[in-house]
Amino acid sequence: MSYSSTVKALIAVSVLFAATCVMGALAIQHTAQTITPTPQNNPSFEDIEDKPLDLPEEDPVYVPRFDLEALGFSITEYLKPTLGHGDKPAQYQSYIMIHDTESAGFAREVIAYWARSGAGVASHFVIDKDGEILQCLPMDVIAHHAGYGDAGNNLKFNTPETSRDDKIGATPIGDRFPDYGMNAYSIGIELCHQANQPYTQAQLQSLDLLICYIDSHYGFESVIIDHKMWRASNSDTSAAFAPYLANYIDHRTHD
Repeated sequence: MSYSSTVKALIAVSVLFAATCVMGALAIQHTAQTITPTPQNNPSFEDIEDKPLDLPEEDPVYVPRFDLEALGFSITEYLKPTLGHGDKPAQYQSYIMIHDTESAGFAREVIAYWARSGAGVASHFVIDKDGEILQCLPMDVIAHHAGYGDAGNNLKFNTPETSRDDKIGATPIGDRFPDYGMNAYSIGIELCHQANQPYTQAQLQSLDLLICYIDSHYGFESVIIDHKMWRASNSDTSAAFAPYLANYIDHRTHD
């Protein structure tokens, strides 16, 4: 049987193509076999299965210690806007400073005194002996509650003085206490308390919940300090509060 010249040409091309494919496959197989890395032929070879993954760390999610709604937590607003001294956005919040009022007055009387005194001094919250919490200023506003601190405390607490604080009414009290940064990075809480008087359980329980409320508001835990830690010559909080303060610093509740 004879074939036309066209058919013979097609058969030749097909045979050539098949041969080329076979040779190419053999070449690829040979190359793959010769470049496979092993500890013997590659000094930088590592067993990557044993190498820990370098994943970015995520910020921990704040979980409130208390169900504030279930416990009936509440704050009574008794706002005095004229006692504010500038903006305190959330990124600047670092500390919760606890004070004593060092007077026999009730919370409303304390705030009313601040408002009429003209000194510009105030804290954000005042907790009465019966546990009622009064709010004097919003948390995103600077309150002049900390005053001047010991030399070096701006650096120690990482609270540089800032133009966010208008410093109106701030009067220097000597070379030993030159630092004035704390107000712009903190929330002040006053406990209605007079020397030699006990702190009431209602107050302490309200302080527990208020700290939880502040933490929940910001989504992180601010450092808890008292006024003496900012200026050692201060008398608040009293010696009777010392064990409670230690507990607040350690685990954020009084007991």
